[in-house]
Amino acid sequence: MTEKPGDSSVDAVIAAVIYEAAGTEIPASASFFDAGLTSETLIEVHVGLQRRLGRIFPVATLFKYPSRRALSRYFTHPTEAAVPMASPDTMVTAWTPQDRKELRARIRGRKR
Repeated sequence: MTEKPGDSSVDAVIAAVIYEAAGTEIPASASFFDAGLTSETLIEVHVGLQRRLGRIFPVATLFKYPSRRALSRYFTHPTEAAVPMASPDTMVTAWTPQDRKELRARIRGRKR
């Protein structure tokens, strides 16, 4: 049986899939990486969640929502989870054409 994204047991499914992939339980608020999960393990979690939830989503979602609680919120309340996880001070802005031009010039200068 697949779980629906709005189902109240989504966190339990996430916890079960993490346990199957990593062999350990992690607290709901712990960062996947702080809890010892690796990128390889997260790929296994991604595959397992897609199978168990019956929903296709990008693997990058696990990096954007890096805890059970955040990921559960993403699946159950997608509009609430859309709030940026990082503060505006640490967010990376898009590169402008001028930025790219200056970077290419610096790289060319190093090669000489």
